[in-house]
Amino acid sequence: MTVCLESYLLINVMMNALILGLATRALGRRHPSRVMLAAALGGIWATVIYLPGCGWLGCLPLRLAVPALMAYIACGAGGVRDWAACLAAVMCMTMLLGGGALMISLMSGGWGWSQLGWCLTVCGLVGLWLTHTHLKRCWGWELNVRLRRGEARCRLTALVDTGNHLREPLSGACVLIASARALKGMLPEGFDARGTRLPGREWRMVYYTTLGSQGCMKCFRPDSMTVRAGRLSATRSDVWVAVYPGELPGGAKALAPADATYSTLRAGDSGERVTALQTLLRSYGYYTAENTGVYDNATLLAVQQFQSMNGLSVDGVAGPATLMLLYTGTPV
Repeated sequence: MTVCLESYLLINVMMNALILGLATRALGRRHPSRVMLAAALGGIWATVIYLPGCGWLGCLPLRLAVPALMAYIACGAGGVRDWAACLAAVMCMTMLLGGGALMISLMSGGWGWSQLGWCLTVCGLVGLWLTHTHLKRCWGWELNVRLRRGEARCRLTALVDTGNHLREPLSGACVLIASARALKGMLPEGFDARGTRLPGREWRMVYYTTLGSQGCMKCFRPDSMTVRAGRLSATRSDVWVAVYPGELPGGAKALAPADATYSTLRAGDSGERVTALQTLLRSYGYYTAENTGVYDNATLLAVQQFQSMNGLSVDGVAGPATLMLLYTGTPV
């Protein structure tokens, strides 16, 4: 059988990128450049073993070592547990796609363009399904945050941390925690996240006992903050941002309190966010009246029924826990 090495290399890199991309995304780690580097490494190795005198590179130890190295490159230096989880996901995805390809080949009596098309179609559908499942699960837990402070702007991905109860000491406003690296463009020149001296009068010191340690962080209030979580988008001007001196656990760029996006709605409130709440409650069968944009008695009763059915505290107040469950798409 004649093998076109250029086509074989291209197909291998593409399939490696698909597998590694889905595996790392399922684990919540997004490193496109690392994924492409690992995919290229795997594709080159899979191609080189067909060259004259290089067959020994396809021995069993290397067949186990190369995927492990690819998983390490794609996952990043997140620790042994992250690497092991990524490796397991890569192996599972490889077995899934390889098994699907073998099944199609056996059922069709050999390989051909039509069989290759079926294989790519099946793989694409599986990948889309897995990606959709991950996105649905992460709608309420992964936030896209845009910050503006003067002329400086910053975009980052934050994870919702239900254990983040930090408050700015004077106003009592909630605090988003971000690593100094993620906020590099917004911090003053020569900023020292570990020092005790504040850069200016608009800065505060907030004390924490979470994140596996305790200490203090410097925090500031951006001019504006736009938070997007799936179908929910909110612009906040009352959220402070604390600068964490180092890397956050799990490689996250930022940890957001639940009420950074899911700010509480209660009886008497009105506006677009109440209309969105009524629409969601209607989609799950709890709200049957017309959307009014006003948190009236009908909305209050619908919220209470939703809380009762989902094991939440029944108080009729649409707080962070209630709104998170609504927006994640997994309530009863």
